[in-house]
Amino acid sequence: MTNIPEQFRQDFLKQCRNTGITTEELMSAIDFAKSQPTIFSDHSDAPYLHTLQIKWTPGYFEECMKGVEDVFSIPRITHLLKVRDFLRHRGDAGFKPIPSEKIGLSTAMHTEFFPKENLRENFQTENFDLLRAQIALRLEIYDMSNESSYLNQAIQWAEQKANNIFSPYEVDIFKKPISENKSDWKPDYFDIQTEYLSKNFSKERYLHLIEVRQYLRDHRVEGFVPPPKRAYAARDTDQADTNTTSARPHSESPSPDSMPRALRTALMVGGAIAALLVLVLSITR
Repeated sequence: MTNIPEQFRQDFLKQCRNTGITTEELMSAIDFAKSQPTIFSDHSDAPYLHTLQIKWTPGYFEECMKGVEDVFSIPRITHLLKVRDFLRHRGDAGFKPIPSEKIGLSTAMHTEFFPKENLRENFQTENFDLLRAQIALRLEIYDMSNESSYLNQAIQWAEQKANNIFSPYEVDIFKKPISENKSDWKPDYFDIQTEYLSKNFSKERYLHLIEVRQYLRDHRVEGFVPPPKRAYAARDTDQADTNTTSARPHSESPSPDSMPRALRTALMVGGAIAALLVLVLSITR
């Protein structure tokens, strides 16, 4: 049986070496993972954590990686990301930001569907897990870089890969009906409907969320507007002095009620860390 907390730790450390992922994305994954304390270790101090910034080198980064591998604690992770950010800003080889490949439809002219990496990997025949496949498809809704056309094609693609991906539409006290009244279509309505989707993963609910999502995007509602394309040649942080500036402010662990909003926040800059969120949600369920 897969040890999901351990897999999260391994995958996170792997993504720390991915130059196409920003510090903000990595910290978003950690902030969201705080909802599952089993992922993290109790902190223990270590001499390397007090090394002066002037000695922050690629070799020191490797020492920090080993430290986090040994003790996966929030302070060690935060320090690792500060060192990574410093080296990226300085432009060291192997750290300088390079755009990661975005797998998806670039224009509406494409007839062939190219699922993003996280979605594709969770629908692989080998070791297919229905729950994780559903979570991966649900996360595509939260990724505001995805167009509605992509999501509609994702549905068709998912059904071809797994004809049992959707459940029949159900309504009860824990999963209320969808509303066709657009005056109800506000961010809170979207969030609660995504919660109902997690309890009743029906095609009707998924299609409805695409429609609500598009309505909110068309009305330029904050949190639903597509993110601007990333400028990798610039920097990950506003300041080079990472001794006085943390990688990013740490949010509190998301409560179950705020989980949809936390997901939208975590994926605001794109779906690069979606695979990590799938692991967290697998524990949640």
